[in-house]
Amino acid sequence: MMDIIYKITIATVLISTFTISNGLAQEPEQSSPFHEGAKALQFQISENFNLESFSGTLFAYKRYLSEDRANKIGLSLNSQYITSDFPDNENDREDSLTDLNLGVEYTRMHYTNPDSEIKFYYGYGPGINFGYDRTVIDETNSKLTNQSTLYGISGIGYAGVELFFHSSMSLHAEYQS
Repeated sequence: MMDIIYKITIATVLISTFTISNGLAQEPEQSSPFHEGAKALQFQISENFNLESFSGTLFAYKRYLSEDRANKIGLSLNSQYITSDFPDNENDREDSLTDLNLGVEYTRMHYTNPDSEIKFYYGYGPGINFGYDRTVIDETNSKLTNQSTLYGISGIGYAGVELFFHSSMSLHAEYQS
C-alpha cells in the first residue's frame, strides 16, 4: 500500500512540476535555456518512479554562464546498514555493516553546438569523496570490529548529448570517466 502511495506522490510532483514550468515559461526571446543566468536541476527517474543517481551523482545543479558554457555541481550520497542474526549458529553470531559514501563534483561544461536541436557537450573538473565503512562480527566469545575511513580527490571528464523536448526539460545521455 505504501508503494502505491509513493508512486502516486512522485507522479503528482512530476505532473505539477511540468504544469508549473509551462505556466512560468520564459519569454519568447529567451525560449532557449542557453542564456546567462539560466539554471537547471538534474536527476534520474528510473522504473517505478524511483530517483536514482546518474553520472555518479544523486542530483546536480547547473548554471549557464553563456549559450555555450555552464557550471555544474553534483552531490552523491550512498548509504547502507545491514544487520544479520544467526541464532541457530552454535556461537550465536550477529553481524552488522555500516557503509556511508559522500561525494561532491564541480565541473565546467562546454556545448559545441548550442544552436542545434541535439546539443553535444563535454565537461571536466574535480571531485572530492569521503567514505566510512564499519563491520562488526559479534559472537558469543568474541567481537571483531573493522573500521575504515576513506578520502579521495578525483579528476572528472565526460561527454554527452542533450535533447530539449520542452524549453525547461531535457533528456540526455552521458559518458563519464
